Amino acid sequence: MRGQCGAFAKTKGQQCKNRALPGSDYCILHLEKAPLIIVAFIGALLSLAVSVTWNKIVPSDEQRELRELKTEIQPVLDLAKKNAPNASDKDALAALVREVNDLRRVQKAVTSL
Repeated sequence: MRGQCGAFAKTKGQQCKNRALPGSDYCILHLEKAPLIIVAFIGALLSLAVSVTWNKIVPSDEQRELRELKTEIQPVLDLAKKNAPNASDKDALAALVREVNDLRRVQKAVTSL
């Protein structure tokens, strides 16, 4: 059972009436804040590290699907980069799309005899 906080007020000389935290003689108001903040910061860093490590070891379904899509689109990206080697991937793909659309328009315009 938790007892009463062991802190005394300087102005009134009375003991704090709050209940002490488990494993401590003081309530949350009278505990030193620096160790709590440091432990919380270390805990946040450790949880972030564990989360990142876990995601690298066991990728989510979405990450696996994105990797598969990236391998599937790589030949198209290589073709786009061949036509526009200095452009970014996005610009090279946009140029390839424009070229394909132009070819489709020309194909529609051509009539067979």
